[in-house]
Amino acid sequence: MISIYICEDDSVQSENLSYIINKKLMADDLSMEIALNTKQPLKLLEAIKENTGLSVYFLDIEIEDSNINGLMLAQKIREYDPDGYIIFVTTHSEMSFLTFQYKVGALDFIIKDKIQVMESKINDCIDTIEKRLQAKGNKQSDYFTVNDGDELSYIAYNDIYFFEVTDNHRILLEGNNCQVNFYGTLKDVEKRVDSRFFRSSKSFLINTKMICRLDPKDRIIYFPNNKTALVSRLNLKPLQKLKNPL
Repeated sequence: MISIYICEDDSVQSENLSYIINKKLMADDLSMEIALNTKQPLKLLEAIKENTGLSVYFLDIEIEDSNINGLMLAQKIREYDPDGYIIFVTTHSEMSFLTFQYKVGALDFIIKDKIQVMESKINDCIDTIEKRLQAKGNKQSDYFTVNDGDELSYIAYNDIYFFEVTDNHRILLEGNNCQVNFYGTLKDVEKRVDSRFFRSSKSFLINTKMICRLDPKDRIIYFPNNKTALVSRLNLKPLQKLKNPL
């Protein structure tokens, strides 16, 4: 699930943004949600420290009662999230050039206008993000795409610990603060992921870059957050060589 963050100090504009975004997400059945809508930049920064997934940010530039304006906030966001999508929403059209000076890689700069105009611009931004994510999925980039029949989910490879066969032809994706179940086989998943993944047993396909520790005696693989997978006797030595090539 892709998280959307809003930082807007005007309550009317904040409600408008939430309404427009939620309307678009529901209409297109997108795997996105508004994770936070706040007027406090520091509250947003605290929230994204706990989120390692892909995120979208709608930021007002002029934020009253704050020492941090929207441009400064965007710079701080980039320290935690270099790949997120940043969209500025403001009444100050003359400040658009500053977005380039701050070098935050904004997706768009939307002027607060009639709500119909804003809705069109915001919808265009969300469509652009969705198209880019689909293109990344088609190119087998740094995101694994899950289609459970109802919606698409995008999980960064760096957030995935392993895939595990459960039952009834279902696969469990275990990751950093996420669990996703979907229909499929490990064989099909293997074809879609890159070389960092290793088939440790019939039931597990693991991300070798996320291994914390390997217990060769009990053949247990340890990942962050106390998550574990198993390695078969046959695949133990190949896995050890991957972890310690010399």
